Amino acid sequence: MAEIEFILDKGIKVGEVCHTKAILRDPTSGDVIDASVESEKVVLVPVAKDDQGEFINEPQLVTSPTLLAAHVLRRQIVRIGDLEGPFEMAMLRKLSPSDMNLMQKKAAELEDASLAVAQRGRSEHQGAADNNGD
Repeated sequence: MAEIEFILDKGIKVGEVCHTKAILRDPTSGDVIDASVESEKVVLVPVAKDDQGEFINEPQLVTSPTLLAAHVLRRQIVRIGDLEGPFEMAMLRKLSPSDMNLMQKKAAELEDASLAVAQRGRSEHQGAADNNGD
């Protein structure tokens, strides 16, 4: 599993220690599934009107894209300084906006690198299949 290491601008202070060295890993399918479930909530949505003109509401499950991204990201954190991941949302909320943006940027870089490796692997596999007459 790929990882990326970087230094946070402000870090997370616990007691007298400020933790700045961060390590992220690729998210797993389980991370995405768990984050999706954790990001869902039931809301009442108007679907029609009754004979008196009152709205008829039905419950629907909706997912917050912002929460989904945050829950995936917190699961990707291997470590910040001596603090072991995955982090709870309360700890993620302690990051400065600039550190949160940096974390998201590094997570995107990690994803892009993983996709590039996967694409290269498919291209190499396809080329081998072409050379074998498959």
